Amino acid sequence: MTSSASSHDDVAKGFGLPETIDPNHTYVYRTGEYGLYQYWYQDRFENYWLYTNAPVDSEDYDQHAGEAMISPDQPMPHTSPEFFNQDGQKRNVAVPAEANLQENGNYNPSDLRNIWKEVYQAPDGHPRYVYLDKDIRENPDMWVQNQLRVVDAMVPKYRQFANNLFQGSHPKDKVFGAILMLVDQGCYSVEELLHAEVSDLEFVDQTVVLLGRKFICDLPFYDFMTSLKGTREPSEPLFVLNTVYGKNQIGLNHMASFFAGMRVSPVFLMYWNASQMYSRIVHRLAAEQVPAEELKERAMQEVSLAMNLGEEADCMVDIRLQDVVEQNYNSLGKSFARLTSDPLGVFVVLSDLTSRKPDELQFSMWIHTEPMHQTTPEEEMQLEAELGQAHEEAEAEKNPEAQPEGMGPKPSGEGASPAPGEGEAASAGQEGE
Repeated sequence: MTSSASSHDDVAKGFGLPETIDPNHTYVYRTGEYGLYQYWYQDRFENYWLYTNAPVDSEDYDQHAGEAMISPDQPMPHTSPEFFNQDGQKRNVAVPAEANLQENGNYNPSDLRNIWKEVYQAPDGHPRYVYLDKDIRENPDMWVQNQLRVVDAMVPKYRQFANNLFQGSHPKDKVFGAILMLVDQGCYSVEELLHAEVSDLEFVDQTVVLLGRKFICDLPFYDFMTSLKGTREPSEPLFVLNTVYGKNQIGLNHMASFFAGMRVSPVFLMYWNASQMYSRIVHRLAAEQVPAEELKERAMQEVSLAMNLGEEADCMVDIRLQDVVEQNYNSLGKSFARLTSDPLGVFVVLSDLTSRKPDELQFSMWIHTEPMHQTTPEEEMQLEAELGQAHEEAEAEKNPEAQPEGMGPKPSGEGASPAPGEGEAASAGQEGE
């Protein structure tokens, strides 16, 4: 006979509602900050699952968060099967149903050259690597790289949301929209903006100086920034909300809820800005024919100066990006020769920006095609050739009548050996379906 708890979970699952703790899930750790935490459990396949609270007997248990329930807002086998392989392991990305998947026969989560689980050929002809979610979470370098890709994917929605707030009629919405724009386009941290005072804001002609750093902006945003100054006391908080109790400073928890709702980490948004800026600077240095041995130091200095990072710039720029541009420095083109900020760090903040800028679009295309594991150009070329061959063979099997006479695959009885990876490609194709 089914227990009441199990019956409740079955009903909840049917309606897509939260379920209680699965007995096969073990609590591991929590993430988050400012009181907005995510609680992670693992199942027997080592998949990570997001819950609303830790177990009652855990030191991470929050008595104000209620009973621990699994979050419905995450990929699950019965709602998003494209995130799971046939072994029940959760992937880091969804795989298209038509993808001709090939498994890595040398898969090893401890080997950074073979940590990838599957691969398939994308419509652009380049390989797309698929990793296990658990491997991404348990490898710090790959975790940072994955977070950059998550942020990049959310940038257009983030900017659209910030624009909608700024264009709103309510003063509170305009303040929040402006903060989101400054974090994104001005590369300010949330903490420094919320602790800024009126005295930290100055104007030099059409240039805004905030917290000692300059940026230029369009007229609507400039008008908003001048409205913050007014006749207020220099020691007042710069960003405040008008409430029934008077003007109140915006709290970190309040802003953290905005970023949590958009699933954009302000920390990794800073990493993303530093990485794409580093890419543009390197391409400009290539156009100026700066010696390769001076490349990294010069580029990091400019990133650090522009974003006021100090020595933290080395940690914020994607390590794979650094490796790739150094390996291919002499062959870099000049598509990134123009910067939107000069070496003194004058950023451009646009209140109507709702999508990626052209240079950001190129960076976005690169970051989603570049593998996160260690590899070489030779290995990539060989894999592309194998995937292309497997794709052609799969298409030939689907449309045998389209093949010229005598050009189709030989029957297995004629002694012809299968092409490398042919068996794997066939079984992977079944997995993708």
